[in-house]
Amino acid sequence: MARFTGAADDLALRQKGKAFGLLWMNLGTVHLHNVPSVFLVASSRPLPQINGGDLGLSAVRGSIQVQEPKSDGLDIPAELIKLKQQDGLYRETAEGVTVTGNGGFSVNLPIPSRLSPGAYTLEVFALRNGSVCGSISAPVNVKLVGMPAWIDNMARNNSLLYGILSTLVAIVGGLA
Repeated sequence: MARFTGAADDLALRQKGKAFGLLWMNLGTVHLHNVPSVFLVASSRPLPQINGGDLGLSAVRGSIQVQEPKSDGLDIPAELIKLKQQDGLYRETAEGVTVTGNGGFSVNLPIPSRLSPGAYTLEVFALRNGSVCGSISAPVNVKLVGMPAWIDNMARNNSLLYGILSTLVAIVGGLA
């Protein structure tokens, strides 16, 4: 089983609702703690079959802490996981790990293109009879390369030139 995770952080979600029966407004904020930015899991078989549930999305759901206000019976961590799955940032697949005959394995874990630059962790677990018998982890640093890196560098270090060029691109695009 392989797991690719981002750093856990705090997240604030706005509660939307109708005010005075007419207007949709922000009615409150729900604060969540210990929310991983990315959580991708690949295994050779479905996690319930290998008793790896405490290493998958159910573990994330249990680790997310919700700070009040009350949510009217809504399971906020489960709904957050659904939103992150729709964005491709949380995923659990039973097809990503292939065990070879000589005791080796290969992992195919597609990484979403929306991934933000930063530090991530790749963990690989060996499971036997439902328990972890071995594991290894490695840091993964994600950074921008090519044209996105050049644009980001220009925006941060040459803001005047970046502003002029982006205005020119907008004008030419508008005229086209």
